[in-house]
Amino acid sequence: MFELCHRAHDLELIFEECFAHAFNTQLVGGVDEPLYQPADKKNTHNKIFYREDFFSSALHEVAHWSIASNKRRKLLDFGYWYDGSSRNNVQQTQFQSVELVPQAIELLFSQACHYSFEVSVDSFSVPLGDIMIFDREVKEKAKQLSVSGLPSRAVIFLQALTTFYSGSSPIVSV
Repeated sequence: MFELCHRAHDLELIFEECFAHAFNTQLVGGVDEPLYQPADKKNTHNKIFYREDFFSSALHEVAHWSIASNKRRKLLDFGYWYDGSSRNNVQQTQFQSVELVPQAIELLFSQACHYSFEVSVDSFSVPLGDIMIFDREVKEKAKQLSVSGLPSRAVIFLQALTTFYSGSSPIVSV
């Protein structure tokens, strides 16, 4: 039996094939912290930076991009606030509400790749019970999106992932 290899670089190639021309956007790894950077006078392309060479980070950042409106795609990091180290309970709840849909889409992307998915609350202080609740919410949202429909960019990427990870894609990473 053949074993799938999950390389983040393959995701970059798949993303490029799907979106480089229509959206002038590149998926780029190798950074310490994820970031979306819209094109400007110095950078001719929009760039989605994902953490190091982490496959799941690339999927997650594409999920965020796939739901971002035209207006948000013109803003650094889609205009979101981020405070990873010192969230209180209210801020953690807000964070998780903003993360629900992107993580549900990331779950669907992961399934298409036959890759394991773990929900992220992005905080070490969240109790395990709360993490389990969020995990159920993400899975439920993924089911809902599967029925009600995904944003068009998410559909395009999901279809490309499904094709590539079923072994029938012409994209080959070197």
